Amino acid sequence: MRKFLSVLLLVGLMSGCSFGETLDEARARVRALYGENKKITGDYDKSLAVKCVNGTFVGKKNDGVIAYKGIPFVGKQPVGELRWKAPVDVIPDDGVYEAYYNAKSAPQAEDISEGASLYVQGEDCLYLNIWKADETPTEKWESCSKCQALGLPKDKLQARFTQRVFRFLTDHGRRALGWDEILDGAPQDAMIMSWRGSAPGTMAASQGHDVVMAPTSHCYFDYQQVEDVLFEPSRCGGYIPIERV
Repeated sequence: MRKFLSVLLLVGLMSGCSFGETLDEARARVRALYGENKKITGDYDKSLAVKCVNGTFVGKKNDGVIAYKGIPFVGKQPVGELRWKAPVDVIPDDGVYEAYYNAKSAPQAEDISEGASLYVQGEDCLYLNIWKADETPTEKWESCSKCQALGLPKDKLQARFTQRVFRFLTDHGRRALGWDEILDGAPQDAMIMSWRGSAPGTMAASQGHDVVMAPTSHCYFDYQQVEDVLFEPSRCGGYIPIERV
């Protein structure tokens, strides 16, 4: 199981070996990617930081995608005397740490066809790698000469973009569904997905839109379902007990 998880987490980065490589060459190439995440004591980019119960982790951004690599297990790693035992209690940590490098791969036989098996190995391999894409990065619009030539503020540029996309879908016999942020300037036939509470859905309905209600307060099932996060650390920080649903 650990081998499967390790391969799953690392496969995107080490997807195989170049044709004609020897095992030693492939191992050297893959292990050159290894590094150890360190504690950050100085300034850091807070827009790239995510706070967890076991620390704040700072990722790296490239082409609009933020990568958080090597986020550790919330308790102690289940190795040595802790192997095959119940998880150790969550260890809170207010520190700030790099999340720049993949953690170790699980112990396994080396196989040149499996890049993860050539990575640095160790039992303490329960870590997460997460990639987060900006849904609609608009920073470049402010320096884009074509965007600026339209003479519209950034929020109106978003509305114009949404309208053009929806018009294309309508012309091709499709109907679009968008999050409630598109309400400002959304075409009349647009369906609205209300996630920021119920108010946007109510507003959309009053404007004649078809609405799908999906407020975070009741419908985000990836939020934790109990207040004790020992065995259910929240993925998003929200709390939705089953009674509320």
